[in-house]
Amino acid sequence: MKAELDMNDEVVALEKAYYDKIDWEVQENANIDVSYGGFVKFLLDKLLKKESVLLEYLPEKAVKMHFNGDIHIHKLPHSLYLPYSFYGNDIVIVRKKDHVMLLTLEDLFNLVDKEAEFVEGYEVKEVSEELYVLDAKGWTRLRYVVRHHPKDNYLVSINLNTGRLLLTTKDHPVLIARLRACCPKCGSKDLLVNKTREKYWNIKCKVCGTSFRLNKHNFDDLVVKSAEDVKIGDFMRAPQVRLKLGSKKGDKKLAYIIGYFLGDGHILMRKGKPVSVIIKTKDEEKLNRLISYISSTLANPAVYKYDTYIIVINSVEVAKQFLKFYQNKERPLSREKRLPPDFLEYDEGFFGALLSGMIDSNGSLESDQWVTRISIRINSLALLVQLQAILESMGLKTNLRYIRDWKKTGTKILHGVPIIPHNPMFQLMIYVPKGKEELLSQSLKAKSFRIKGGVRKKKRYDMGKVTSIDIIEMEDLDYVYDVETDSGTLLVNLVYTHNCTGWSYRKLLLNGLITPTMVSKPPKHADTAVSQLVSFFCTAAQEWTGAQAVSAFDLYLAAFVKHDRPSPKAVKQMLQRMLFDLNYPTRIGFQSAFTNITVLLDTNEQFLEEDAVVAGRIVGKLRDNLDEAILVSKELFKLLIEGDALGQPFSFPIPTLMVTKNFDWNGSKWDGLTDLIFEALSKRGSAYLLNGSAAEVESLFSMCCRLTLDVEKVKNFELNSILEDFEEELRKSRGARGLWAVPDATGSIGVVTINLPRIGVLARGDWNNLISLLDERIEVAREVLKIWREKYKQSLTRGLMPLTKRYLGHFNGHYSTVGLVGLPEAAANFMGNPSLWDDLNKVEIEEAVSLMKKIVSYVRKRVEEFEERDGCLYNVEEVPAESAGTRLAILDREKFMSKLRANEILIPGGNPAPFYSNSVIPYYASVPISLRAEWESEVQTEFTGGVIMHLFLNESPDPEALKKLARRIVENTNVVYFSFTPNMSVCLRCDWHSVGVFDTCPKCGSNRIDVWSRIVGYYRPVRTWNDGKKAEFKKRATYGRESW
Repeated sequence: MKAELDMNDEVVALEKAYYDKIDWEVQENANIDVSYGGFVKFLLDKLLKKESVLLEYLPEKAVKMHFNGDIHIHKLPHSLYLPYSFYGNDIVIVRKKDHVMLLTLEDLFNLVDKEAEFVEGYEVKEVSEELYVLDAKGWTRLRYVVRHHPKDNYLVSINLNTGRLLLTTKDHPVLIARLRACCPKCGSKDLLVNKTREKYWNIKCKVCGTSFRLNKHNFDDLVVKSAEDVKIGDFMRAPQVRLKLGSKKGDKKLAYIIGYFLGDGHILMRKGKPVSVIIKTKDEEKLNRLISYISSTLANPAVYKYDTYIIVINSVEVAKQFLKFYQNKERPLSREKRLPPDFLEYDEGFFGALLSGMIDSNGSLESDQWVTRISIRINSLALLVQLQAILESMGLKTNLRYIRDWKKTGTKILHGVPIIPHNPMFQLMIYVPKGKEELLSQSLKAKSFRIKGGVRKKKRYDMGKVTSIDIIEMEDLDYVYDVETDSGTLLVNLVYTHNCTGWSYRKLLLNGLITPTMVSKPPKHADTAVSQLVSFFCTAAQEWTGAQAVSAFDLYLAAFVKHDRPSPKAVKQMLQRMLFDLNYPTRIGFQSAFTNITVLLDTNEQFLEEDAVVAGRIVGKLRDNLDEAILVSKELFKLLIEGDALGQPFSFPIPTLMVTKNFDWNGSKWDGLTDLIFEALSKRGSAYLLNGSAAEVESLFSMCCRLTLDVEKVKNFELNSILEDFEEELRKSRGARGLWAVPDATGSIGVVTINLPRIGVLARGDWNNLISLLDERIEVAREVLKIWREKYKQSLTRGLMPLTKRYLGHFNGHYSTVGLVGLPEAAANFMGNPSLWDDLNKVEIEEAVSLMKKIVSYVRKRVEEFEERDGCLYNVEEVPAESAGTRLAILDREKFMSKLRANEILIPGGNPAPFYSNSVIPYYASVPISLRAEWESEVQTEFTGGVIMHLFLNESPDPEALKKLARRIVENTNVVYFSFTPNMSVCLRCDWHSVGVFDTCPKCGSNRIDVWSRIVGYYRPVRTWNDGKKAEFKKRATYGRESW
């Protein structure tokens, strides 16, 4: 009862603190307005991030260091809770050097001679050697092989009329081809496609009944579907494969025995060891041949007669040799039989003898008036796919299918083995043409069988129509497998398909917005594409404490604009709805979703070759829609210049502009877009600029809060690979990175920030002391981040993040972030020079810059060690520190009050409202732009995330002058990421607005003025800022016309 009363008193006290704004955390986040939602969030945050609660989740040392100010654990308490595959016996065609192999995915996984890393429940091997797999366009480099336990024991079997069969998990994405056709009479695309032997499809319109013909090559769009969403009548690409068989003359008697064994033989195991090979037959002629062949090639067999003849080869050595025909050598099961990798070395005669043995043991022949067919039914899909590929390369037509209905296909007993649903059977039908009779010369069944007619030769088409779909329950399905290739595609069981996909705008456009309560189809029109993105951002913001972002917003939306052909006004209206909707306070705590979009019109040629998507279909390349992308960007920047109804700037989404050597500085390529961009920058500071000259363009895309990361490093850990983004060779370079994580599906699982100014005070100018203090805090940060990562996995598994589970599914591409705050104050304190940034002595500042670079470099090397030890990504970030910079400074003011009063240390803001900097050169230092850029870039190169240089403007510069300044920064410095931030004043009475800081409105005289500026990365009214950031705003050095 006392505890309940204590809780009541605490809630009442917190309510008063909120209404009276006694507690600085009421305005900790400028994006949260005073409201009931804000109060509830404040109340819950206070109660849930108490020390007693945190000790239930985090190490005691970490909690104590957080509360005493050594470190800052971000986003408490929310950070405590938030932040596809094939069957193993499916066949892929693999090339290692000049050696081509038909391997199961399980064999391929085992072939990669590397220890698997265990990440998020997946066993992952990075392929360092040169291995290639075949896709529809040729050989593609293999990058990763992955296996994991399936969600259930069910697989989808998809049969094509071209004789192919694909077996995959229900959620695996497959590529569906769309027929480029519509009814010539009514224009409907609702068509019935009928089978024909000609080079045309016979088509009938389901709406008006019109019949017409269409060329079989008339396909264009590729659509991604989950295997369970494939429908009968869909088309899939299944190209003809011609393997070059070897010239090795194998023993045909041995080949016959192997074929017979593969059809109906097994190995006797004792105590996990092979002891003998057993083959059965009821036919005496076959018995005599088998005894003769076995005696002359292997060993003298024993024969036992029951209701059938049992031939036993009692030789451990022979049994060991026959184990190579099984996937699992310790538990050889008939459904896991397959040909070993080296069998493609043999010639046609050897395979003919092997096929003859299979026919005699487990096959049948039948003829009608046109053709002779061989039927082989076994439960090893892998073996049948291997045979299919080999026989088609020899010129034989085949058809592989799953036997779905045992009542229609005959007996429920096959050679004494009961047929049960979870032990499926497959049938390979082989059509024998005239001229190939010699292949069956070893078969006793075929000896007296007259080959009829032959197979009609006709051109084979790559597109196969789905004729049947079955859900199969597999017995003992331990693992399923996946791979990542350079092309994102491969042939599996000779069917064209691809890897898995990740979280990106493209994935949303391909799949539509799917939430636990509502499901939307892929958008067909531009306004729907924008609407779904807004809904996606707002929904995802319920699952993540940080920012949400997508890349290439302009390029992906451009395909819809080309499809719909809307007027510029219509484009502007849909973007206007987006801007307003994303700035309404829809997130927990009455705040807007923190969002970012990257405009990639100026990007590299490789990215422009990515697929464009409309209505869930691939419709050409991104480069096909550049004119429309320019239109989208122009209307977006017009809206940013206008602002809302009062002329206030839009806080979100924050656009990021890629700036490379191809940027249209002269305004000659982009139809006036460049002028609009710099008008928006001069009046609104609307976008961030990402310097493609200071970092590899191929490494720059977009994502979460204040991160621009090393894509190559992400790709080394991005194990459920992304369909659209990963097309270049992996490199392990580490370069300078800035803001907004890359690529899509990356970001940060959480941040633990180190209070550097405190270390600067405690180290007392001794580098060894500084390293010791730094090491202690880095290790604690690591422990917290490891706990978080595991906690978030649990949140994902337990259903707390349904959107993330569907569109991302893992955290492999997300960094564990060690943050740094207060670098310039740390340097001043370590050097014993609290007036460093007031005196602006160039020699002393250069010494400070060197020290800051040395500190960041050391932290970076430590987290690189953590990556090796922990098997996950780490990065070092210059954190925004909107609240952390204030909180830590308040704690240090109390801890070092006597030193502060004696002017022995630097804590900016002093007694009233202390704060720490989130930059290399503090924003209160009146440093020329040229020197600021030079010194910032020197330290920025050591960070792997979060670096940005803000230039605060006290007036609206001429756009042309601003453009020249931006160009100088891009071409002459290594500043990775920067912004122009004009301070703005808005009259709440008469709607007047202008660049500059005003106390009263010059138009109506009202003092109801809101001054807007960037608090960290986003614009908010200064009145909503916390006291520390307000103090920083007053001290900021600003630049005017004379600066550029």
